[in-house]
Amino acid sequence: MEEQNRNRFAGCTLSEERRARGGVGAAEELVAADGVIDIVIGEVKSRGRQLQFNEALRSSPPALSSVLRWVGLFEEEEIQDLAQKLSDALAPDSGATKAPPTVSGPRGTRLRGILFSPERCARRGNQPWFLPGPAIFGYIWRCFRPPAPRPECATVYDFGLWGTELKPVVRYFKDAGREHPGSLADLLEYLGVEDP
Repeated sequence: MEEQNRNRFAGCTLSEERRARGGVGAAEELVAADGVIDIVIGEVKSRGRQLQFNEALRSSPPALSSVLRWVGLFEEEEIQDLAQKLSDALAPDSGATKAPPTVSGPRGTRLRGILFSPERCARRGNQPWFLPGPAIFGYIWRCFRPPAPRPECATVYDFGLWGTELKPVVRYFKDAGREHPGSLADLLEYLGVEDP
């Protein structure tokens, strides 16, 4: 269960307003929409795991209800219906999809299930929608290495501020000798981690 919890998260995407202020903004692949509160429920799929959400999210509306309560945007009477709709949307599809599973919620909210697969290089025509490694690594690269200084945040700082676990990952992306974002295999090699 601990492994599953480590690879699941919830987050929000930012609108184009952030990009206008000198930031990177939301990843292009996530298609953030102005005026929408975009809630992302994501899972990381690696080591050849199937591109589908874990069983608990696909078949347990109570598990999704817990996530929706944690988000803090929904009334209790809205949660059960949203959880069921989202559970249905996250069920594996028999074929390829052109977009992540999405459910519209109240008050301008949008809930999306996003699969991330850093070891895969691209989506094939028969696969469900997911974010492959190049999109993930490219986005991190743009965040850490903007083409121009940002007026509202520094990009030069003590890497130790990221903490012991993230410091080497940040160092990888900020390495002045690196000319491109690389891949998961490159990052693992840099970190001295054997890919099991």
